[in-house]
Amino acid sequence: MRREAVLPEWAGAGIRLNALAPGAILTPLLEQQLKTPGQAKAIRSFRVPIGGFGDPSQLADWVVFMLSGAADFLVGSVVFVDGGSDAYFRPGAWPRPVPLRRLVRYVRRMREFGKARTERTVDNTGEGVHAREEDS
Repeated sequence: MRREAVLPEWAGAGIRLNALAPGAILTPLLEQQLKTPGQAKAIRSFRVPIGGFGDPSQLADWVVFMLSGAADFLVGSVVFVDGGSDAYFRPGAWPRPVPLRRLVRYVRRMREFGKARTERTVDNTGEGVHAREEDS
């Protein structure tokens, strides 16, 4: 998803591609699983640092935010709404520093992006991508 989000077909067209990564949310499905002793034991053994389960309205609040104008600059992001489980299980997974051996490639990609951006711009009114006019 992150690789696709920055492509001209998505970000270049004004489409902000992001994702929610929910943890255990107390839905009817989870409630049913908690009624089965074997499943309940497995579910409750899964570490949630903040404790308990999430509420569907918490995910809905994130969806509303991500679709609002306040998130206009949010692109290619994965938001973990999981009570801290991802941070607990993968504390050093992200963000990672760019390894020295990949630094040249990283700088090259940043320059290519900057060059492409000066050639194209996204019209925030939703009317699509337009060529940027050169200063006379």
